[in-house]
Amino acid sequence: MPKESKPGWIKAIVLLTLACLIGLVAPHFVPETPGSPGTIVAILLLWIVGGSLAFVGIAVAAKALFSRR
Repeated sequence: MPKESKPGWIKAIVLLTLACLIGLVAPHFVPETPGSPGTIVAILLLWIVGGSLAFVGIAVAAKALFSRR
């Protein structure tokens, strides 16, 4: 069987890093405009995208952890 664990861990680390950057760091760079619904929508979209990437990253990490060699 081909080795899948190292690329799996690399993918998981990259996905989780992107998820943290997109979901937690990027919303701080969205300019605050009082009363603008665009700001709230932008932050929510960043959280949704970041959360989705985190979920996929955890799934990839679980696959790399529990895969049979």
